[in-house]
Amino acid sequence: DIQSNLLITDIILALKAKQRTVIISSHILSSLTDTCDFFIIIDEGKIVQQAPKSEFGEIEKEMRKKEIGNKLERLIL
Repeated sequence: DIQSNLLITDIILALKAKQRTVIISSHILSSLTDTCDFFIIIDEGKIVQQAPKSEFGEIEKEMRKKEIGNKLERLIL
């Protein structure tokens, strides 16, 4: 819910201000772009992408294209 999300965001930002590392697992990447400085994408237990926030937008677009292609391929097969 919205209140929980705001509380968690506030906690993450407070830890960030104290130079603490926080590891977050989420499939909702858009909610993380305001709080994270670095992203690591793990698929089936392996790191498939990693980038600082400044480069993440392009990587996210690339991954979405790949995901859509994979879904289409499964539909065709």
